[in-house]
Amino acid sequence: MIFTGKGKGKTSAAIGTCLRSIAESKTVYLIQFLKSGNSGEVKCLKNFKAKFKYKSFGKNSFTKPDKLTKKDFDIARKGVKESLKAIDEVPFLLVLDEILITLEFGLTKERDIIRIVNKCNENQVHLILTGRGANENLIELADLVTEMKCIKHPFDKDHEAIKGIDY
Repeated sequence: MIFTGKGKGKTSAAIGTCLRSIAESKTVYLIQFLKSGNSGEVKCLKNFKAKFKYKSFGKNSFTKPDKLTKKDFDIARKGVKESLKAIDEVPFLLVLDEILITLEFGLTKERDIIRIVNKCNENQVHLILTGRGANENLIELADLVTEMKCIKHPFDKDHEAIKGIDY
C-alpha cells in the first residue's frame, strides 16, 4: 500500500491501519524515516507493547533536501537495513513512514525499496509506504495507492503546527 501526495493524512492513514491490525491481535512494526519519534501517535501506539514495535531514523531537526549531510545518508541507510531486518520477524504489518521522501531526497535508492517490497511479498508481510512523491515504478508494484491532495492548509497562512493535530 502506498499513501502519497502533498496533502495531510498519509501517516494518519497508516497509523489507522496499525490500530486496526493491533485490534485484531496482529503484530505491527512501524519504522519512521526523517522523524524523531516524539509524535503523539507514536506515544499512543507504544502502549500496545505486546503487538507493536517501533524504530525512528531521523533527527530532532527538519531534514532539508538542499542541505543533506553524511549523517542524513547514514541514518537513512540504517533505516533501510532495519526495514529488511524487520521483515525477518514476519510482522503482520510493516509501515515505512516517510520512506518515499527519502527516495525523493536521494537518501535511499529505488532498488532498496523494491527489495523491501519483494521481501515483504515473499514473507507475506503487509507493507505500507508513506511520503510525498511515489514514483511510477513503485505505484506499479503496489496493490493500493492513495494520493492525499491538499486543497487548503493552515500552514499556507503561516500557522504553527498544533500538538495533537499535526504531530
